[in-house]
Amino acid sequence: MLYYYKALTRFGQIQSMEEKKEWEQLFDNKENYYRDIDEALEKIEKMKTDEMGIVLKAKLLKVRTARKKDEDPYRLLEALVAYAQEFAGTPANDTVLVKEIAGELFREGEANYAKRLYNVYVAHVTQSEIVPAELKAMAEDLLANGNADIAIPLFAAYVDKLIDTHQGKEFIMQEALAIIGRFADTGWQRGADPFFAEEIFAKIETIYTSDAFTGETQYLRAYNLEQIGEFDKAIMEYSKLIHEFPDYRDKDRIYFRIGVINAYMLARTEEAKTLFSKVANEYKESQDYYNSVYHLGLIHQWEKNNEAALQYYSLINDAGGSSEIFRLAQERTAEIKENKDIEYNLRMFLAAVLGKSEEVVSLQLNLFADRAKEYAEKAVVFRVNTYLFNSGCLQQAYTYLWSGQTGLNQTPLNQETLETRYQETGTKVVFVALVDPTGLVSGASEIVDIHNAQ
Repeated sequence: MLYYYKALTRFGQIQSMEEKKEWEQLFDNKENYYRDIDEALEKIEKMKTDEMGIVLKAKLLKVRTARKKDEDPYRLLEALVAYAQEFAGTPANDTVLVKEIAGELFREGEANYAKRLYNVYVAHVTQSEIVPAELKAMAEDLLANGNADIAIPLFAAYVDKLIDTHQGKEFIMQEALAIIGRFADTGWQRGADPFFAEEIFAKIETIYTSDAFTGETQYLRAYNLEQIGEFDKAIMEYSKLIHEFPDYRDKDRIYFRIGVINAYMLARTEEAKTLFSKVANEYKESQDYYNSVYHLGLIHQWEKNNEAALQYYSLINDAGGSSEIFRLAQERTAEIKENKDIEYNLRMFLAAVLGKSEEVVSLQLNLFADRAKEYAEKAVVFRVNTYLFNSGCLQQAYTYLWSGQTGLNQTPLNQETLETRYQETGTKVVFVALVDPTGLVSGASEIVDIHNAQ
């Protein structure tokens, strides 16, 4: 221990001279001080036991000293992580020191190595006899400090320990749902990790079956799956919501939502038409009645069944009004009657998602709203994210063709974001198609829910 404090003292002296800008004194003493540090740390390395964690602390000091010398600390950081794993594997050692050093590395800008040390600590803690409340407290602290990826295994271990110690179904469900609420995508907030939220949902279902869920919980699970692109699973969970909760109040909106997913995210137009027809035939007072009728018309128009398309559009046109869906129905009607193509942006989107292309898609396109649930008259921002499978690079050299229910922004700019507002409440469906110099690339859609202003 004496050697460690000698090295630490010399390091502190160098640091003090730098802070006080005592350059002459630093120049005269730096070489000798670094030699003292190196000799002391080398002697610490030869220690056979490390119950006090001195060797671990010394390895961190080595990293800091290397930085002071403008040397690459990579090799020393790797050695620090490797030793931390060995240190944590010795029962007599206090692994809290590993967590503390991880925190130091975070503050010093070594985020990747800090996370690796945190993972060493988490792996040890989750296998120990620690009580659930302590696990939860540590997880909450990590999450509050922006370390969601490190907090996740602790939250998972917390739920497992609650189950293993038979804490009671009601309490376990309460705690699990509270964790899910922190990580799930609710539309109002993105959530720290929606994939982890689904892991907890699946764990609870395995133990208690879906009977443990309420209608609102079941909706959150389906919605969260939709937001992470698990569309088939989302449809399955939405279907459970409809069939297992007969009193659920928004079945019409769920049918419409599944219809949109089928039509524009999975290119299953027949299933979509069945669902839109269900809303149109059975929920004539629904907010999504005219939405469903419009999309029935649009799919038929795309399929060149103009007679059927006009019949659906006429249901909207005859009702009149000034809504956006009324304006869109009028535009589609005019296209058919004047023997014109569907408006270019919309046609490109439909070609991208419903066209029968045999080309191998090398680009993943995502369209998402910053908040997929928002109040009327509030700004809604849509963003496009593209990912090339062959290179892993983000690509931005595209023309962005926006269409659908774009709200008050009826002439969106050619850019990867669209900001708009909606005056009317209800479900809105927005489309984007990407075009590059070679032609049509891809298309994507997003659903937003607009609520009455507070």
